[in-house]
Amino acid sequence: MNLDHVKKLAADLVAEKGWELVDYIDAGASGAVFEIKHPEHGPAALKVYDPSFFEGDDAAIEVRRVVLQEELKGHGNKYLVEIFEIGEYPAGETHYLIMELCPWKTLDKHIAELPDDRVEDLLRQLVEAVRFLDSRQLVHRDIKPANIAIAPDFSQLKLLDLGVLRRMNPEEGGGTDSKRFVATTQYSPPEYLSRDEAKGEEGFEALNVYQVGAVLHDMIMKRPIFDEEVKSKNKYVLFKAVTFNRPMLFNKNLPARLVSLCRAALQKDPAKRLAGVKLSDLAQPVDSTEAVRRRLAAQRPDREPEAAGPSLRLWTAKVAGWIRSALDAEKAIIGPHLLKAEKDATGVSWTLQLKSLGLELCLRLERAEDGPYLALSIDDGAAAEGAPLLEIYEEGPGLEKEAIVGQLRELILFALDAAQDGETEEETTDE
Repeated sequence: MNLDHVKKLAADLVAEKGWELVDYIDAGASGAVFEIKHPEHGPAALKVYDPSFFEGDDAAIEVRRVVLQEELKGHGNKYLVEIFEIGEYPAGETHYLIMELCPWKTLDKHIAELPDDRVEDLLRQLVEAVRFLDSRQLVHRDIKPANIAIAPDFSQLKLLDLGVLRRMNPEEGGGTDSKRFVATTQYSPPEYLSRDEAKGEEGFEALNVYQVGAVLHDMIMKRPIFDEEVKSKNKYVLFKAVTFNRPMLFNKNLPARLVSLCRAALQKDPAKRLAGVKLSDLAQPVDSTEAVRRRLAAQRPDREPEAAGPSLRLWTAKVAGWIRSALDAEKAIIGPHLLKAEKDATGVSWTLQLKSLGLELCLRLERAEDGPYLALSIDDGAAAEGAPLLEIYEEGPGLEKEAIVGQLRELILFALDAAQDGETEEETTDE
């Protein structure tokens, strides 16, 4: 993009219209955004597109995306950025867009500080914005924390950037409308990356559910999904992670149902994803029996497995090694400790004794009841709320050793902290 040229266009446009140009805000691949004072709308954001964005084979598609946003003028949904005006300047060369000026920073900048008690309500707000677009037969396609503005007190969010808005028209093809990938790999489902999504509303619903689920992952874990793969700057590594890896999910301060919903929303298979969770489920304060039934049913294999799944005997040594590595890495915090293993008919348990803290914790690896995989969990309902720390399938856990050890370190610390709180409460009660 030629930023200098776009800035000149913006200055010329503002001067011709009699508006006031306040400041340059930011630029992206398609154009630049400026703060202006508008005689009708007051403080507003002006986006001026780079003329080159409307050249080449996809020119008509890009024009259609811009014009489509005009349908949302005066939409009235407080969780979706307001559109005021769309026009051409100079005529036939490029387009501009005037929209609500949102002074808040985006969620990705504050994800680590997001209070747990705000997660459920913010999730509801995001779903409301997405369902509003759905009611207009429109799909955002690039839902991610960087496109979500968040109030300083975390009381409200606003979905931004409608640049790749798409109409849900089965006759126009599937979710993509050009050869170029138009969303964000890190927050898109596998079928969208491979251009293999179902056509029409089913494909878009699967996309919406996954992208909202990916945002929920970040709100639960306080960090971006597939962050390590993104930092590697290797596109193949990231593609492989999105396609095959199962992100760990754990937060002792949130209801277990949120973790369960997030797991279902991030299901790799779009058909199983939609069978397990609907967009409306993500906005509900409590689960219905039917919603739980659907999630559990979607987790079951298509057919009964011929084998019992991965070998408990073969994976026990590896899991023990991961646990020891995690404990050694946190030795400065937890101090001297003893790890004892005990096998039984259904699995193996490791009892972690920390004499200096006066605490004991049990980790257990056993066969899951709902499918052919092994589940590693902390045997402490207050800390883990029944959510497995790690799932191991026939092909493995879908995570590299470094990622597993890194997340086990955090989860063990969370569990120890919760166990310590429990000890304190018990002592107080006894007195």
